Amino acid sequence: MHAERQVTTEVRADAASSRASVSVRILALLAVGALLYFGHAVFIPIALAILFSLILTAPVEALHGLGLPRSLSAMLVMAVLIGVIGVALNLLWTPAQNWWASAPQTLRTIERKVRPISQFMTRVEALTDRADQLAEPGASGPHAARGAPVAAAPASDASSAEARTPMAVQ
Repeated sequence: MHAERQVTTEVRADAASSRASVSVRILALLAVGALLYFGHAVFIPIALAILFSLILTAPVEALHGLGLPRSLSAMLVMAVLIGVIGVALNLLWTPAQNWWASAPQTLRTIERKVRPISQFMTRVEALTDRADQLAEPGASGPHAARGAPVAAAPASDASSAEARTPMAVQ
């Protein structure tokens, strides 16, 4: 009996420690999440620096393998990187300015071409809303509130507005 009580006590202690371990993990995860959320202005540049370091290590090591010192290899890789960025900016500068200057006219053209589609979709939405209203039992018209059956108007007077409205059958 004493052995069973000791096993039961150990199981309870293990369960309590596993719950505590899960709680500590959840709290640690929340703390890391809060730290990253509030410290993103600091962590983003650090993360980018680590990323660039990982990307540029291979070319620096390749140049070092060719016999250049690491510092000279790093400066050469940085010079090439800055040169590539400068050439890319130079090539893209004029097209970007032209695009920015023509953006208002392009937006007006897009708006003009999309307007009929927008109007069509508005009409379709109105029709589906009306169809939903007609499909609801007891909500099909002014006579539905009184419970009177609804019948169509005679075909001979189809041109008048009164002929097009439903009439109660007497």
